[in-house]
Amino acid sequence: MNPTPALIYLVEDDAPVRDALGLLLRTVGYEVRAHAGAASLLAEVDPAAHACIVLDIRLLGISGLSLAAQLQARGVRLPLVFISAHADVPTTIQAFKLGAIDLLQKPIHEQSLIDAVERALQQDAAHKAVAHDTADRMARLRLLTEREMGVLRSIARGNTNRELADAWGVSTRTVESHRANLLDKLAVRHTLELAPYVSLLDDAP
Repeated sequence: MNPTPALIYLVEDDAPVRDALGLLLRTVGYEVRAHAGAASLLAEVDPAAHACIVLDIRLLGISGLSLAAQLQARGVRLPLVFISAHADVPTTIQAFKLGAIDLLQKPIHEQSLIDAVERALQQDAAHKAVAHDTADRMARLRLLTEREMGVLRSIARGNTNRELADAWGVSTRTVESHRANLLDKLAVRHTLELAPYVSLLDDAP
């Protein structure tokens, strides 16, 4: 079975340009969903998709930059490739502040667009992998008992088992038992491997 092709949202109000760019991207194997403006993209865009957005800066109605800001406000973090026939320095700076992978000048050089889209998709894959790992770690943290979470916080502070045992008024053996359960539930073998979990403690339940 062939893998699902990456998705490109193409937002361009010039129909001939939209058709030409869409054909190019489909030819190299991407799924393309073309839009003439902001409203149809906002109604359809799926932030969970493996995708990027190719976006004209100057659209009829809402501008591409304003659309990018709206996407950010909605929590859509798909990488952006901006295209423009008239991009001055302030516009370019704003585009990159909004997370642009690239800003390509019209007329679009075909290979430049393909390369920019590939970089955008690589970034999207990397971000989603990190998000998946983080979600998995948060799920494991939710398995911990209150005592096991206390052991994790103690490890993060650099306390010894004896110090924690004294603070809790229990034996070190009891703390060691909680510690062993903690390592087992988080699927790690050594406390050094707990660093990614420690970084999530502020967000943990």
